[in-house]
Amino acid sequence: CASTCRDPLLIPEGSTLINGDLLSDVCVDCVTDPMVYDAWGCTNCIKQLKDEGVDKLVECLDCVRTSPYQDKIGTYNWACAECSAIEDPNIRALCLECINYPAVELSSSPELLLNDIWVGDASVIICECV
Repeated sequence: CASTCRDPLLIPEGSTLINGDLLSDVCVDCVTDPMVYDAWGCTNCIKQLKDEGVDKLVECLDCVRTSPYQDKIGTYNWACAECSAIEDPNIRALCLECINYPAVELSSSPELLLNDIWVGDASVIICECV
């Protein structure tokens, strides 16, 4: 997966963030993070937000890295980029909070990730947040 971060179509060679970090290194850090269950989320953040400013990109990558849903709810990684792209910081924060709403129930019953109905309902909630 880390080789995707070296793809010049995704990240032109030498691309840096405002803080000077190489965008390819930021990407590799995300896709190799043991807490990231779906590396597509990392590359989607970069694809969608690389020109939007470092704050939005960092929020998106943090969102992917802290997924409470592991690899069970694919819409979550998509929603990370959609929420992080919102211009208004207050609405952006509400969106990011909303996509984590099903995780409140999950925190007391981790076995819910094995329940297809709950996963489906959580996916619908996440899509509705965006």
